Amino acid sequence: MQMCLDCMFKYLAGENYVINKLKTRLAAFDLYIIPPQFIYGQPLTEEDLDIATSRIINSFNTVKSYEGLENLRKEIKGSIDLRDEDSYFLLNFMFF
Repeated sequence: MQMCLDCMFKYLAGENYVINKLKTRLAAFDLYIIPPQFIYGQPLTEEDLDIATSRIINSFNTVKSYEGLENLRKEIKGSIDLRDEDSYFLLNFMFF
């Protein structure tokens, strides 16, 4: 695949962000959580991106029961509401 130098630097910056901020574990598996709203749609500011990322990772790491899952849903909805628009949420898990 060919890409321009500017696109390559943006790609590498995104990859670095995912590796450093969106890595977690599920049972014995390492994984990255990649919300598609970070990829598509209007760009978030760096501050909003860090807040949403922190909330998603912290909430995901506390899911241990139905109540924990419900709290995760509320946390993600709160993160999406930062943008003041009707949205849905979807989390992609990339296991490695």
